[in-house]
Amino acid sequence: MMDFKEEIKPISDTGISETSSGLSVRAGMTDLQGPQMLPELPALAAHETHHIFVSYSNINSAWARNLIQSLEAMIPNLKACYHERDFIPGKTIIENMVEAIQGSQKIVLVLSPDFVQSRWCLLEANLSVFQDCLESKPVVPIMLVPCFMPLHLTHLTYIDASDTHFLDKVIKVICTPNHQMKNATMVPYSPPSLYNGKPLLALPAVDDQVIPSWRGGTFSEALPDQLKIVCEDTEVYRKAIQMINEVSSRVPPCSSVNIIFGILACLLGSLHLLIASFLFVSLGQDSGDSYTTFLGCIMVFAILTSFSTLVNCLYNYKIKSADEKLLEMSQVAGEANSLLVKDSLLVGCDSLVKLQLVYISLAGCRRHFSETFGEGEYSAEEMFQRALHYFSSDYACCVAKKHFQFSYSGTTPGHWDEGPCFCQFVSHCMEKESWHWNSSYRPDKRELWRGVML
Repeated sequence: MMDFKEEIKPISDTGISETSSGLSVRAGMTDLQGPQMLPELPALAAHETHHIFVSYSNINSAWARNLIQSLEAMIPNLKACYHERDFIPGKTIIENMVEAIQGSQKIVLVLSPDFVQSRWCLLEANLSVFQDCLESKPVVPIMLVPCFMPLHLTHLTYIDASDTHFLDKVIKVICTPNHQMKNATMVPYSPPSLYNGKPLLALPAVDDQVIPSWRGGTFSEALPDQLKIVCEDTEVYRKAIQMINEVSSRVPPCSSVNIIFGILACLLGSLHLLIASFLFVSLGQDSGDSYTTFLGCIMVFAILTSFSTLVNCLYNYKIKSADEKLLEMSQVAGEANSLLVKDSLLVGCDSLVKLQLVYISLAGCRRHFSETFGEGEYSAEEMFQRALHYFSSDYACCVAKKHFQFSYSGTTPGHWDEGPCFCQFVSHCMEKESWHWNSSYRPDKRELWRGVML
């Protein structure tokens, strides 16, 4: 394994380009210097198009672009690939990333908390897709902002962006042939043992960077590696994600209220405009300049009022559409949980572009439903499925974040040691007459369920 932190002799300022010298002040680097005598750049293989593929988060784009521009200015014939310039429009992010990795000699990862939460999550969630093209590619981690190293990279020594000789080390690694970096590839890791309530994965949408804020994202249907230890049936997982994707990609229809208000705003504006125009034409000539000015003010006020009403309707439509879309996705995630619960797996819609997947057993809660509704008008299994449909998505999000907006202190023990179990969560929400998670517990589930479900 290459040691990226080995000592490098100081170098002089001779030969530093204007691009490199201006890089640090603007982008957060400090006194970057490049070597006078550059090592030879490895030749590209027949299937390779770039020497490096640089992956970074959008928040760090300015820093990354400056780094790439500096490297390209200092290393003759260097071919770098990054998504803002080289990704092909019309293809998904995953397709572009696979092609970029396959066509590059090395992969440079600019690490920061935002990168680990966004780009790395996307790559890790689809690791089975990237595995073939990553197993022989050296990975060069650059620590821009201190953060936890992803488990697949913990065996590598990262390059610190604040290092005095940072640029020297990056250039040395780029110019090192791949066969001398055999241990610098990404390796699989053994996940820790499962426990009840373990968050398994925060799954981002593949198009979360390009969709409007009021639209739902599209999620990859490939089974992530983190879930293979619990989900034995790939087809079940694929079907569950398909259900969510069908709803998230559906454009919500405009409600009748918004349509009526929009039409009224247009009619009102048109009526005001016609009346003002009629008065201006018929009476304006005999009424003097003051009256003409007054009518003009009325006309402008009427148009602005109607326009603001229309804009308000459109704005409320988007805001309400986002809330309704999230509720709709949460409920269909509950239906998907009916498929996943047999593997003690729950999915929750954390937002329109992120899903939370947790490992938690609901066997004890299912038995409690049987005891509660065993002789009732509704079958226990029917009530349990209804509970999954309405509440399991929000419950999965609470479990993943280890945070509930209430603390259960009742006399009846729950079925999860680290917080409210699912049936306690459902009881609390039903007590508050809410379809969302709220706060407290009520033991008379049977009557409460009957009253609300009818």
